[in-house]
Amino acid sequence: MRSKFYGIQFPIFTTKKTPQSEVYKQNKIFVVPSSGKEDNLILVDDLSINATYPRRLEIMRLGPYKVIDYDFTCTNLSALLLSRSRWGYDSANKIHYFDSAYKEFRLSYRKVIKIRKNAFWLEGISHPFELPEFLIDFQDLKNLWVGVVYVDFCWHIYDFSPFYKRKDRIKL
Repeated sequence: MRSKFYGIQFPIFTTKKTPQSEVYKQNKIFVVPSSGKEDNLILVDDLSINATYPRRLEIMRLGPYKVIDYDFTCTNLSALLLSRSRWGYDSANKIHYFDSAYKEFRLSYRKVIKIRKNAFWLEGISHPFELPEFLIDFQDLKNLWVGVVYVDFCWHIYDFSPFYKRKDRIKL
């Protein structure tokens, strides 16, 4: 069975808060803020503009509408899980809700056994994980436990902890 994360086209632009609803008008997608009214629409996308989404965002900010402010831009599922986002708009122009349809996933805390540049290997997992160098101090990485969650047949980083945690399941 596929998770709610299946089919996301990365990068995905996300927010910490879930909007109340979406409104579609002509070639535009709007959201109603979680504490807003129908007349406080925020523009998410204007599909009539022929450009990539980041470029469309720049162009939309010059227009008459209030444009959405994102909290995160996630380039992979690990970044999305670490951000703890609630709502997102992906590169395929799809809206995703992450605060609904909770399901249990396997969670495991593993020790870092090897580090090379921006890649590191965890105990019992054969493939490396990568993080941008500015995100983590690689000197301290060997002293951390990394929580990994098994989503859609692959392990993804979920958490960093200075201590081992006994949790073996998590609801996402």
